[in-house]
Amino acid sequence: MLTKVTTTLSSRGEIVIPRLVLERCHLQAGDQFVIEDYPDMQVLTLRKVKGGGDWFGIYMECPHSLELPPRRRQIYPPKHELAR
Repeated sequence: MLTKVTTTLSSRGEIVIPRLVLERCHLQAGDQFVIEDYPDMQVLTLRKVKGGGDWFGIYMECPHSLELPPRRRQIYPPKHELAR
C-alpha cells in the first residue's frame, strides 16, 4: 500500500522520515540507503541497502578450513655485483 506524506528538507540537506514510515518499513538509525534521482521528473527514490552481515563471524563458523597454498619465494636479481 502506497502512503504519501509530506516532509521538509532542512538547511543542512536532511530529510526527516515520518515515524509512520519508519515503523512500517522497520527503519533504524544507521541504516544505509541508495538514492536514485530522476531530475526530469523531480523524483527521488530511497532504497534500503541490506547489511553485509558479519563476515568474520560467518568465516569463523565455516566447518571447512581455509588452507592457502605455500607462498612462492620470489627471487630478485642482485642490484650490484658486490651484493652477490
